[in-house]
Amino acid sequence: MKKYKLFIFDLDGVIFNTKSNMRESWKFTKKKYNLTIPFSSYFSLIGAPFKIILQKLGIKNNLNEITQTYSEISRKKSYLVKIYPDVKNVLKQLSKVSKVAVVTSKDKARTKIFIKKFGLKFDAISCPQKGLKGKPKPDQILKIIKKLSFKKKDCVYIGDMFVDLLTARNAKIDFILANYGYETKSVMKVIKINKFKDLIKYKTSQNSKDIN
Repeated sequence: MKKYKLFIFDLDGVIFNTKSNMRESWKFTKKKYNLTIPFSSYFSLIGAPFKIILQKLGIKNNLNEITQTYSEISRKKSYLVKIYPDVKNVLKQLSKVSKVAVVTSKDKARTKIFIKKFGLKFDAISCPQKGLKGKPKPDQILKIIKKLSFKKKDCVYIGDMFVDLLTARNAKIDFILANYGYETKSVMKVIKINKFKDLIKYKTSQNSKDIN
């Protein structure tokens, strides 16, 4: 079984269960802007940057305003965000011998709020920003790998959506599917974990901590 020195995580559906938060945020946003798109349609596209999702849903106007409104409501309803079992303990164990990072399509403000809420610590975090293309483009992952000075063969991306798999493939690194997450379509021929603590078997030994 392959061991990794850098674990890069998606947030929604991997670290946090944010579905209730998303549903309430979309409900408010939908009402404010007279949108008729059901939450199920929005939810089926998560993983991509928010504005890209809006465009895929056929929303062409007020993209910045809609994005800001959704983000504000999501922050206000952060109490609806739950952390998956064993995440805190497993991250601590991985951090003793490896590096842990985040690559997410969630904006920086909400990412910081949710991570702080649960007292999590990461060696690097990449959110959407100008100059970096969002998933499935590999820009954010490549930024993390370069920042932490690892070789691609020692890195793995853990996500729960098909777009996460494409992102890892485009970055030319390994991928592990969080099978407990949000993807509803069958994703074949990939390594899968059914619970977060399954990642422990992929951690390196104490002697393998050194960065390349």
